Amino acid sequence: PTPINKYGAGAVTISTVGTTTQPINLYAGTLVIGGSGTLAGGAVTQYAGSTLNLTSTAGSRLGGRTLTMYGGDFNVSGAAAETTGALTINAGPALLNNTSGNTLTVASITRAVGGTALFKGGSAIVTTAAPTYIGQTGATDTTNKGIYPWALFDPGAGSGASFATMNSAATYTLRALNTGTEMATDAFTANANILLTTTPAAVSAATSVNSLTLTAAGSGVTNAPGVTLTLLSGGILNTVASTPGIGGGYLTAGANELIVNALGNITIGSTITGTGGLTKNGSGTL
Repeated sequence: PTPINKYGAGAVTISTVGTTTQPINLYAGTLVIGGSGTLAGGAVTQYAGSTLNLTSTAGSRLGGRTLTMYGGDFNVSGAAAETTGALTINAGPALLNNTSGNTLTVASITRAVGGTALFKGGSAIVTTAAPTYIGQTGATDTTNKGIYPWALFDPGAGSGASFATMNSAATYTLRALNTGTEMATDAFTANANILLTTTPAAVSAATSVNSLTLTAAGSGVTNAPGVTLTLLSGGILNTVASTPGIGGGYLTAGANELIVNALGNITIGSTITGTGGLTKNGSGTL
């Protein structure tokens, strides 16, 4: 069928029950499903700079449509549960923000190289398909808990407090890592998700960890000359406004992408090696 294309900075509101299954492409501006508005099945594709707002309190406002995001914002605020088809995160920064007080269910989550996402809002975002993690795949309450290194989770309205992970259950709920049981603090424990609140002693021998999160002024990494620090998932997250550093030796994600989530500025002085490329996310400077 012929697609419906949304261009321009203005907003379009659908406030009645719809029966069209035409694909919808959002190139700019805002599409609001408000009032008693709903869509029938099909597909929605969003691009950077576009916004999709579900403010209607009707159930199944998207009609189970698949959602493909090349960036853009998807906001669910109307007080009703919502279910979408498959969610695909392509290159670009995608936001999924659920403040509805009810559950947003996506059928599955897949991601292409260069894609990043922020899941937030305080209301549950779940999927019924088992997650595919990059790097370690540890279970709940293990320090090598599997993560999405390309996705951040925030329990409220922030820009990301943690790498996103999921419960190990039949219904998989997106959440933050548990800092007490799913991260190793201020020590480079093999295969673990590392939480740094200071700069520990230099990494003196080749070490492989799953991810690296910097959360305090003065936190950072120093590799001894010639020493390689490997990030198995490729994920780095800096949540502080200061400029922590990763310096000395070598930094690699091997064949995986090195994904730097810079919510604040971060400096990498180590020699970056590997074949997976580099993806930069966040408003900070790398």
